[in-house]
Amino acid sequence: MIKRQASQTTNSIYLYKKGFRYELFTLVMQGNATLESGVEHIMSTVGPFSCFAASALLAENKTVKDVHQFLDRLFITSSKNNNNITHLLDEISSIFIPDYNLIVNSELHVLQIHRLVWLAAVRATQQQRGNDPCYRRMPPEQLLSNALDEIVTFIFILLEKKQHFVFIVICN
Repeated sequence: MIKRQASQTTNSIYLYKKGFRYELFTLVMQGNATLESGVEHIMSTVGPFSCFAASALLAENKTVKDVHQFLDRLFITSSKNNNNITHLLDEISSIFIPDYNLIVNSELHVLQIHRLVWLAAVRATQQQRGNDPCYRRMPPEQLLSNALDEIVTFIFILLEKKQHFVFIVICN
C-alpha cells in the first residue's frame, strides 16, 4: 500500500518517472493514480487492474517458452559464455524505461514483481514440472526460495566478473 498524505502538496510520489530505469512490473489493485504522458503532459487517471512495465518481466516478442529455454541455457552453459547470457537476460526481460510519469493520488494498493523474482518463479515451476522427484516433493515456497537464490547468485557472479573486468581495464 502506498499512501500520499493529504497535507503532502509539494512532493509527489512517483511509481514510475519518465526516463528512469525500472525492473518492476506494477499492477494497480485498488485506488487511483495519475498518468502523465507526452510533451504536453497530458494527465489521465488510471485505476484498478491497470498494469505497467510488463516488458520488465517478458520482452514484447518473447513467450514463456522462450524463458524456459533461456533458463535451461543459463544453468547448463553458465560457465561457458557469460556475456551471451547477460545479453539473453536483457532480451527475455528488459530494463523498463517509461516515457511517462505514474503519480500516486492518495491511497494506492499495488502488486509489484521484480524481474528476477518472476524468473525465479518460472524456474521453480519448471523444476516442479520436471522429471526429478526431489523437486516434485519439495514445497512450492522452498522451490521458489531455491530458484531465487540460484538466479540471484548467478546474476551477482556475472556482475562481479563484469566489474572486475572494468576495474582491470581502468587500472591498466
